[in-house]
Amino acid sequence: MVGEQLVFVREKIDELIGAATLVNVSERIILSRDAKDDHHLSLCREIEAEFLITEDKDLLDIPTGLLGKKGIKTQIVNPHRFLEEETPGAG
Repeated sequence: MVGEQLVFVREKIDELIGAATLVNVSERIILSRDAKDDHHLSLCREIEAEFLITEDKDLLDIPTGLLGKKGIKTQIVNPHRFLEEETPGAG
């Protein structure tokens, strides 16, 4: 990266850190075939996330109905699908 790009990236990182909120998860979800992913699902339910954008197959393969049974309304999508669904005129 050149100097201007590095400054831009650092500014964006600082903005993200400034907007971040610490969240304590009140109840642990056990759902993914990869136990390390369960924390992400617990967090999604806690904050009522609309989307979880990932390329993790273990998360992407969880059926929507199973998420709903655990009280998770989050749509788990890969970045490409997210951009198709959320970008006007895309797709």
